Amino acid sequence: MQVANLKGQLLDYWVGRANGADPHVLPGSDNKRLVINDSSAQYGFRLYEPTRDWAIAGPIIEAEKISIVWSGAAWTARKSEGVQSASTSEDSPLVAAMRCFVASKFGDTVPDQKAEAVPPDGVERRTTPRSRELPGNDTIH
Repeated sequence: MQVANLKGQLLDYWVGRANGADPHVLPGSDNKRLVINDSSAQYGFRLYEPTRDWAIAGPIIEAEKISIVWSGAAWTARKSEGVQSASTSEDSPLVAAMRCFVASKFGDTVPDQKAEAVPPDGVERRTTPRSRELPGNDTIH
């Protein structure tokens, strides 16, 4: 799949993968929103929407030195190594920046996960929650 065509949840998924996270939809969740595991969060996970949340995307943009400009018809993002990504005029600057980030890590295309592990809406689901160890060697599921 072309990175330039990624948007919404599927783009968020690939941003997480490019950033070393494991974004997924909580099993049994009705809202089908992506989360990542976060032991410091109240429930052990937090919402992951970098294309909509500057608090998530901002540190990526800063660390990766991605610049974002409005070029008259679309937002354009460019990484210091020359990777460039444009969005349509309907998209946000975060979409352009996150496409640029994904392209800088994986190239112009990513595997079409829809044909493999990711359901038709483009988001990987876990059949069972992951266990994590707690202090005292207790394990929760």
